[in-house]
Amino acid sequence: MRKLLAIFLVCSYSQLSLAQPKDIPPGEDKIVPLKQGEPSPFSGQLFENNTALRWAYWLAQYKFLLRSQTELEKKKAELEINSYKDRLNLVESSYRLQITGLQTQLTQATAPRPWYQSPWFFLALGASLTAGAFTTGILLLK
Repeated sequence: MRKLLAIFLVCSYSQLSLAQPKDIPPGEDKIVPLKQGEPSPFSGQLFENNTALRWAYWLAQYKFLLRSQTELEKKKAELEINSYKDRLNLVESSYRLQITGLQTQLTQATAPRPWYQSPWFFLALGASLTAGAFTTGILLLK
């Protein structure tokens, strides 16, 4: 589900991307009504009414776009954080399993062995068998 959401977010992000706007110069707006053929009172750009309306509409759309891109970036960051949390949980659980296994091995290694598995038992058994074989050999030779 998260992969599907991530793919959707990436696709929608690529559709919404636009060039970054240039900085707006500071100062007061100068609006002077002109009639065709009149000289302009200052240098700059002159917009026809329809062009000015299109630009105003674009600015309104850009504000919406900025909001939606901000939300998209927040969702992407949330997904990334959740993915890191999931990875952390997986690593923590694997470490817990390793620690449990090592503690079990340590408990088994430090547990007292039964008397018949101790080295002293095998030493005594070897000495007894050797003594028994030696005694049997002496008795058979007599």
